[in-house]
Amino acid sequence: MMQCGMMLVKGGLDMAKTDTQISIRMTSEFKAELEAQAQKERRSVANLVLKVMEEYLEAQNKSE
Repeated sequence: MMQCGMMLVKGGLDMAKTDTQISIRMTSEFKAELEAQAQKERRSVANLVLKVMEEYLEAQNKSE
């Protein structure tokens, strides 16, 4: 079963100024893993996903 989640996205981690949203689908098991990791890091799931995406893009830009 797939689940739809909402994630806020912008150029930085300042969630108060976020102005764009995207929707993603994931399994409920994967969402539970994200929630557990976010709780360990004392972050929201949206903030955790944004952090991971920013780190990925930074790494990709450095390798170019």
